[in-house]
Amino acid sequence: MGKSREEQTLRLWIQIVRLANGLQKDVDSRLRRQYGQSLARFDVLSQLHRAAEHQLSVGQLSASLLTPTNNITRLLDRMENDGLLVRRLSDTDRRSFTVEATRQGLALFTSMADDNRRWINDAFAMLSAGDLHALSKAIGVVESEA
Repeated sequence: MGKSREEQTLRLWIQIVRLANGLQKDVDSRLRRQYGQSLARFDVLSQLHRAAEHQLSVGQLSASLLTPTNNITRLLDRMENDGLLVRRLSDTDRRSFTVEATRQGLALFTSMADDNRRWINDAFAMLSAGDLHALSKAIGVVESEA
């Protein structure tokens, strides 16, 4: 007897979570080994790299991160001490800060992003272009409903 739809979807969800966790751990390990940086730091620099003028408010940055961060303030403190970003009081709201990537931070991100792109490509290398498209489309449908 085949598995019920509920059993199939639960199994698929577990596979997706395991895959995402495994990829995150692998990328985090590689970033630490090659650059002395964590996935959380890479994520911060990635969000700032994409932002207009490479800056966001702390709230915008926190909301846009892909990796969970328990203490954004401590993370930003360390990154600022390392010269990867600067924080300034907001021009419009004196209770908040704007975070901006430095040239050093943007250069580091570019190097890390090139390697990350290769690592992720290698992780999915066994899938054909058609498989990638179908998987992306299916995940997109679920994502839009979540």
